[in-house]
Amino acid sequence: MSRIRDALRRAEQEKGRGRSSPAPDVATVPATSPPAAVPAPVKPAATGSASAIAAASTVAGHAPAARPAGSVSVATLLDSCRRPLWLGDSAKLLLLGSSANTVATEQLRSLRARLTEMRSRRALKTVAISSALDSEGKTFLAANLAHAFARQHDRKILLVDADLRRPGLHSLLGAPAEPGLSEYFRGAATEEQILQRGPQENLFFIPGGRPAVHPGDLLAGGKLKKLLERLTALFDWILVDAPAAAEQDAGKAESQVAPLIASGCDGVLLVIEAGGTPRKAAQRAAREFPKDRLLGVVLNRAAVS
Repeated sequence: MSRIRDALRRAEQEKGRGRSSPAPDVATVPATSPPAAVPAPVKPAATGSASAIAAASTVAGHAPAARPAGSVSVATLLDSCRRPLWLGDSAKLLLLGSSANTVATEQLRSLRARLTEMRSRRALKTVAISSALDSEGKTFLAANLAHAFARQHDRKILLVDADLRRPGLHSLLGAPAEPGLSEYFRGAATEEQILQRGPQENLFFIPGGRPAVHPGDLLAGGKLKKLLERLTALFDWILVDAPAAAEQDAGKAESQVAPLIASGCDGVLLVIEAGGTPRKAAQRAAREFPKDRLLGVVLNRAAVS
């Protein structure tokens, strides 16, 4: 019996010592720490807006969304993305050229101001840029408008090439074409791998990647919308180069790609070539988008006296 009493006494002493250690205070865990149940590699602490986003997500009690293996958190994405050399076409990137077209650049600044003013009256951050037919200047407008916004140094701009059948923004920017959206949607690349940071610190780019024969299949299930929603907190403006809305050489299913992309954006700009776009094609393209999403029409290649 004495042995039993001794054993019980020792057990009580061990139990008492266990209670004397205070339980960890959850409030003292850093906001950027990953959930204890999910092992994660050690990364440098996020700073600035990135840390604020990470803290907000943790305070709200939301666990990070599932990501492909090897990808990074949204909070650290901008610091870890690629920084390739861009050799942009200064003849077509008006705000980079030494002899910029004054009339054209002023029109770009005017369009930037109008979009900013619209945002005071409605939710507007992601803007799709489409056209009635191919070769009307939508890619030219997307690239130049992105540079116009990037001139505002307190703004972060993301330019996305979602014209997956004919990606062309990379050529205009002089940026690598792959990996891009096509590879991301196929699961062959992560967000970190497809996002590029340009020579201007606040201008970012996601290329289209390898041309897709059936882009509608890659975009099915709202994949682009989900990606934009995931990235929207990091940028002040997201400009999406969408396919033409009234393509004559595309099948019926593919002709719906532009409206599908626009459904994941806050608004749409429709580019029309002055004196070149048939009236019926322009009207057909305008009908492809809901009236509340169509922000306006940009008349390209118009003669200015």
